[in-house]
Amino acid sequence: MNRASPVRLSLRNRLLVILAILVAIFSIVLFVSIRALTGQAVSAAQDGLLKAAAVSILEKVRISDGALFFDLPYDTFTILGSIGEDRIFYRIDANSTFLTGYEDLPISDTYGDERTPAFASIEYRGGILRLAAIEKPVLVEGQSIRIRVLIGQTSNFQAQLLSQLTENLLIIVLSFCLFVGLLALLTVNSMLNPIRRLADAVDRRGPNDLRQVDHPTPKELEPLLNALNDFISRLNGALKQTEIFIAEAAHHIRTPLATVKSEGELALRKARKPENRAHLRNIVRSVEQANRSATQLLDHAVVLYRMEQPERRTIKLLQCVNDMVSNFAPTAELRDIEIKVESNISTVLELYLDQTLLETALRNLLDNAVKYSEAEATISIGINALSDKCRISVRNRSATMIKIDTDLMVKRFSRGANATNVVGSGLGLAIVREVMLALGGKLEIDFEDGGIICASLLLSLR
Repeated sequence: MNRASPVRLSLRNRLLVILAILVAIFSIVLFVSIRALTGQAVSAAQDGLLKAAAVSILEKVRISDGALFFDLPYDTFTILGSIGEDRIFYRIDANSTFLTGYEDLPISDTYGDERTPAFASIEYRGGILRLAAIEKPVLVEGQSIRIRVLIGQTSNFQAQLLSQLTENLLIIVLSFCLFVGLLALLTVNSMLNPIRRLADAVDRRGPNDLRQVDHPTPKELEPLLNALNDFISRLNGALKQTEIFIAEAAHHIRTPLATVKSEGELALRKARKPENRAHLRNIVRSVEQANRSATQLLDHAVVLYRMEQPERRTIKLLQCVNDMVSNFAPTAELRDIEIKVESNISTVLELYLDQTLLETALRNLLDNAVKYSEAEATISIGINALSDKCRISVRNRSATMIKIDTDLMVKRFSRGANATNVVGSGLGLAIVREVMLALGGKLEIDFEDGGIICASLLLSLR
């Protein structure tokens, strides 16, 4: 039964969603609060005008010869009427007796005084009317009479003003949301940049770079960095134990194999029966192949070790190549093979690299060239200095004239079609390729006319 793959949550998206929710909540609260305050301010402005109008009407009350006289303040009505297209209604009563104004205007249940009028909103003649109710006691021929003034104004202008303010407020809040959203996006990206830089620092490392990650990180990423370094330490320790085991095993196997080979060759010389000689040849050949595999396994372990802890120093390239050729001269002479070195560089050309790694690569290339060349052939080693690189080419004529898959040749324990009758392990070119990766160089294999195989090492001069 297949388990469903876990959903991978994006930390960036989670932060953006949380910030978006917070911004939305804050924007809604801000909008509602400002909208309520704006409505209160518009209502307070209208109430102030109505209060001034009601007080102005009361101030125009006069008592003469025991009678009440009113001089309506038309200038006040003009001011109220000039605000939009609102209508104004008023009513004046003495106690419960209607004196003037709009008689159908409902009487207010409560009346205030000149300082604090009573305000109310009612529905009147198909619209919302804002009322201010105020009363004032006066003495007329020794009798107390309450003059009650009720003045109202429709709220069309205030509603339009409030609607316009609401639209402007909505635009401001939306603009604020967009600005804060962009700021949140930039902030989240900035917060996640240290994680990206740490990932890039680890990603830039080579496949064999198991050093501790020493990268400046925020305090919050220190547990992750410590866990990563701890994992690298444990992995490095396991790989080193494996490499040490392979090297020790290869070293311990070589000695008994050499003994078995010597005894086999001695027995082969003494054997007289053809079938015994055939069996002994197979034994010697198998032992030789096992010995070569052990040697190359040891070389491979050394390469892996030096890749992690290279010992770079300045070497003279031409001298290094000549020394390696001298080491292979006896083996080549057994098959009458001549090794020539052709160079266009001076003897003082120096490279700064790990000499052991370079010698390992040259040794495997020369070993392959000697093994797969036809007898009485010539192996040509060319050393050429380019603008910023140095090319070391090893050319030999293949004994089988078979074109080989170069991608297959550089894989571990893979051999070409021309290796049927040649002792080998399939590690030689794989070791050379790994050495080139460690030295920052490149291995190139080309096939030239006449069955010539050219293996080149490209090394940087800088």
